[in-house]
Amino acid sequence: MCIVGRRRGYHGVRQEKEGRSLRVLPARGEPLDGRKTTPEGAFLHLGRYTTVEAALEGWPKEVEGLRRFANRRREKADGLKKERSSERTVETILKRARKAKDLAEEIAAKLRRLHDLKDQGKV
Repeated sequence: MCIVGRRRGYHGVRQEKEGRSLRVLPARGEPLDGRKTTPEGAFLHLGRYTTVEAALEGWPKEVEGLRRFANRRREKADGLKKERSSERTVETILKRARKAKDLAEEIAAKLRRLHDLKDQGKV
């Protein structure tokens, strides 16, 4: 699990011993990504990736796969509607497609934020 973020009282870059967490911090008083942060700080969780580079490489593949999955589910639901299948079944399939699409958008937003941090030299 990796975290890129800012906490009050921390300054600079620190990597924990197990190599699973990275905190990238701006100079005192400077917001991490141009937005105001809470006193607790704002973190970008890298999930299963152990490094920023791994996340930058893996997230685009995840986004693409989730979007492909969501499209296939929507197509399946459309086919079942034409066959006049159970409305409950169609709604369940569409719900899974929406969840996959939402997750893909969340990961894409995190990827854009991580690219911005890297461009700013904060990672």
